[in-house]
Amino acid sequence: MQKNEILNVLSGFCIGIADTIPGVSGATIALIIGIYEDLITSIKKLNIKFLIPIVIGVVIGWLFGVEMVVPASEKYPLHVAALFCGLILASVHRPIKECKERGLKQILIGALGFSITVIITVYATSIEEITLAANLSPWYVFICGFFALAAMAMPGISGSMVLLIMGTYFAIMGTVRTFARIFFGSLADFSLGSILGILETEEFFILLIFGLGAILGLLSSIFAVSSVIKEHRHTVLPFFVGMIFGSLSAVSRPLYEAPDKITISVLASLFVGFTFVYSIFLAERKLRERGTITDTDIHK
Repeated sequence: MQKNEILNVLSGFCIGIADTIPGVSGATIALIIGIYEDLITSIKKLNIKFLIPIVIGVVIGWLFGVEMVVPASEKYPLHVAALFCGLILASVHRPIKECKERGLKQILIGALGFSITVIITVYATSIEEITLAANLSPWYVFICGFFALAAMAMPGISGSMVLLIMGTYFAIMGTVRTFARIFFGSLADFSLGSILGILETEEFFILLIFGLGAILGLLSSIFAVSSVIKEHRHTVLPFFVGMIFGSLSAVSRPLYEAPDKITISVLASLFVGFTFVYSIFLAERKLRERGTITDTDIHK
């Protein structure tokens, strides 16, 4: 493997980890690393030589991120909830700042985004606790994949945040983790039968549906949605702001259900989440000031 390919794998790894963390945009990380424009161009032109190392890195980063997030959410639900709240509160800074037009129209659009998110949250929590994507209908998994990957192509918008908003973040992460364990466990007895066994698992079916939606969402975002956001940014951004604030109703649930268990370490988790995302924004701003990236790059 050549030096450039190794660097692309590492870049993909950073993007993959970022995409498992709500509030952190993988596209923003691509901007900071300096490969965003090349990545978008390569996807449009289907530059396999450039994309394969990136994809390998993203998959490894995803698996690494999932192995951290899911167990932590099961063992430390309050700390993870506080961490995600911090991530969300920091991530909303950019779209608010970029809302150049601020009036009644933008407030109403934001309220619409907030209401839709809360309604989705109520729907998700009404199915008791969604811990497996198997509890979701295939069409909803497809839609989640579509919007998550459509968001991931846009700097400043987190695909994981979209999954949180739609109430399926932990479900999808848990399914990825379970499938990865099934897949790597089958390598010890690698045969045609073990491959067919993997293809027959419910986790594979769910991720296949999610993946189909994701591919369509990514392509739609690159060829269409990004230009729509560019042309109607002042209308779309308030809607996103409302949705991000609305997602707090789902993410903070463990906190308001057990307020007596909120400790200093839980509050510290919130601070860490906020600081982490804000530091990424500061790094991006420094690069913009140096001319490494521009507002044109960010809004592509």
